[in-house]
Amino acid sequence: MNNRVNLYHGSRMIIKKPVFGTGNPRNDYGLGFYCTREIELAKEWACTDENSGFVNCYELDIDGLSVLHLSGAGYNILNWIAILLNNRSFRISNDVAADGKLYFPKRNARDEQARAALRKERESQRVAESVYLMDILREGWENDDTRLRRNIY
Repeated sequence: MNNRVNLYHGSRMIIKKPVFGTGNPRNDYGLGFYCTREIELAKEWACTDENSGFVNCYELDIDGLSVLHLSGAGYNILNWIAILLNNRSFRISNDVAADGKLYFPKRNARDEQARAALRKERESQRVAESVYLMDILREGWENDDTRLRRNIY
């Protein structure tokens, strides 16, 4: 399967071939070559108040790649904040900010582990307790059969 996407990178210069490791390690998601599917966002990244810039376009084949969509259903603003806190450096001006810098990454990791454990448990229970239409027909279950009630989620 050919699954290609166009990605845009805003920069002060034309970059014909992206190179990993030359950027700022304190960017939002750490060291990387930042791209977006949105050309308008790349334009914002390319230009500062003082300078013009360029939008570089790349075609990427994503077959076989794992893609993390932080705007997907499994993520929320706290996931983004936790990633930022792990990568950005900033001045901690009070105790609340210091507590928050420690709290969010720990909470995020704990929540991810809990959600993964719950999904695993649900999947195993559903497989073990699942009733399929074929079972109902083969065994001739009636509408008032108690086994039907326990399988309604």
